[in-house]
Amino acid sequence: MESMHSLLKRQVKRHFGAPSGIPAEWRAFIDDINGAYREFDADRAMLERSLELSSQELLDANAEMRAVFQAIPDLVFRLNNEGTILDVKAGATGDMLINRQDLIGKGIQDTPLKDVAHQFSEAIQRVIAENFAVTIEYSAVLQGQESHYEARLVPLPAKQIAVIIRNITE
Repeated sequence: MESMHSLLKRQVKRHFGAPSGIPAEWRAFIDDINGAYREFDADRAMLERSLELSSQELLDANAEMRAVFQAIPDLVFRLNNEGTILDVKAGATGDMLINRQDLIGKGIQDTPLKDVAHQFSEAIQRVIAENFAVTIEYSAVLQGQESHYEARLVPLPAKQIAVIIRNITE
């Protein structure tokens, strides 16, 4: 018999006293159990290694995604499916006229510009209904200057929506 697995060795000791006390008619059965324990250990080790690699791949992918996300010059909002702002990432500083913390918890469709609010409300409903990206364009007068924007609303997991707003004035 190859070396006995430690868990099996404890069980054998409890029932037979020592490996040498195993009756002959039980040896083949005990050898099969020992093999099963060894296979289980090998499978567990392979699974743990696979999980370790997967975890590292996820960490690497998240780091890459964060770097790309930080490099995007656009405004990015994360909304729930009612349009409530859950998070904001400011792009170009001139496009963010309201403090980030003042936006969290507010509805993106609650903008003071009524026609823009209506466009956002409709776009949110379409994203929810179709589970597909929707793009809208709008204009706003900010600091005495008219600017034009494109907003892309994209469905996310967990019934959330990403809104990417780009200044397209130029």
